[in-house]
Amino acid sequence: MKSIRIIFCVLFFAICAFPAVSMFFTKQDASLERREKTEPPKLMENGEFNTKIGDQLESYISENFGFRAEMVTANNGILSGVFGVSGEDKVIVGSDEWLFLEETSDDYQGINQLSDREIRNVSKTIRMIEDYVRENGLEFVFTVAPNKNTLYGEFMPYYYVDGENSNLNRLNSQFEEMGVSYIDLMFMLKESYMSTPDDGTSLYHKRDTHWNNKGAFIATNGILRKIGFDTIEKNFSWMEKRDYTGDLEAMIYPKSSYKDIQYYPDDMSVIEGFKFEKNRGNVEAQDFVTNSLVNKDGSILFFRDSFANAIAPFLSTHVGNVRYQKYIPYQVNLIEREKYDAVVIEIAERNIPELLKSAPKIPAKLVTLSGNAISTAEPGFTFKKEKSGKYFTVTGEVDKKLINVNSDIYVLVENSSSTYVFEAFSIKETGFSSMIEENLIEENAKIKVVIKNGDELNILENSK
Repeated sequence: MKSIRIIFCVLFFAICAFPAVSMFFTKQDASLERREKTEPPKLMENGEFNTKIGDQLESYISENFGFRAEMVTANNGILSGVFGVSGEDKVIVGSDEWLFLEETSDDYQGINQLSDREIRNVSKTIRMIEDYVRENGLEFVFTVAPNKNTLYGEFMPYYYVDGENSNLNRLNSQFEEMGVSYIDLMFMLKESYMSTPDDGTSLYHKRDTHWNNKGAFIATNGILRKIGFDTIEKNFSWMEKRDYTGDLEAMIYPKSSYKDIQYYPDDMSVIEGFKFEKNRGNVEAQDFVTNSLVNKDGSILFFRDSFANAIAPFLSTHVGNVRYQKYIPYQVNLIEREKYDAVVIEIAERNIPELLKSAPKIPAKLVTLSGNAISTAEPGFTFKKEKSGKYFTVTGEVDKKLINVNSDIYVLVENSSSTYVFEAFSIKETGFSSMIEENLIEENAKIKVVIKNGDELNILENSK
């Protein structure tokens, strides 16, 4: 009896120790779960003892123990299959095998959204980009790739309540009010989806965050039509292949062999008629250029995120030259030294707040203001001035009490013998940024801010 107990104890501890011990003999691939690789902690950091080594070691072991991917897959399979819930914080398990990104749940429910001021600032930012692009003789369009649950909310769990107060819905109204050149992809995709609700296909992947090739085709033609380019003729049929590994699938079931459905044109020349310039890059790259093999006309500067991975093969085949960039802030001033016919900005619905974190690279526009000028005695803003190339960038924040939803912010530069007023991009609610040509701002120029509220011009001194 005693020997049985000993054997049982040995087996118990062996089983418990097996995952930790096996990490030294097996290699865990963090990319399977779409997570960053955790490095082993160091005993010494910057010549001193690492006081956080305990916590770091715990994190390292928990993320690298042997057969982690297999265990995570098995655990999450039980949770989703038996209880209909997700074992991965970043993934929502929906009905009919649909998976959704947890990050999009606030947009879906219309909670924790941008303020009215921030919504207006996003719209004003896009309007200012469009003005600059058109002043340089180019076409422009902005579009938002809807979150998957914006289109397919019926597959979300019942306890997520669909709300109407999303950033995207509110932006649509602002864009119309400001006259922004905008493609409402939410409407276009819904119209297509609702016109064929029973054909058994969808425009987004079930197990991935993004649209499939069908959805990307609709978006591509919408973009081409809006900027005055020839659209892609639908003279092909869709082929269905189950060969796509979804990002959400990989997060929740890292060892799963399940493949999502992807749709391909039966004439593959529709998406394969291009090459990467100088063989650099791929559709995942931050910055790459493509040249069409079938059409030499047209050139586009395309600012994008991961939704454009599926757009690129269609667009690059049918437009002579396209430069794709993922960088934020957008380097829109590239149009001053590179030749383009149009600028396109595409961003995912969930990434809309990113547009408020920094100003695009655009030279500040000189303006003349009219109105009832008043001066605020107390300091109303802080700022910093930084040199970058042939520009000085003035960034700062104004006192929140001095602005309302519709306030516009300008930077006033008082040089020794000249005074200029420049447009400023809005950062979040109270920030501003203006990229001023160095020949228009002296090193010791006095910087003020003008807040325009209707006909009232509030001129602010800085608090430095």
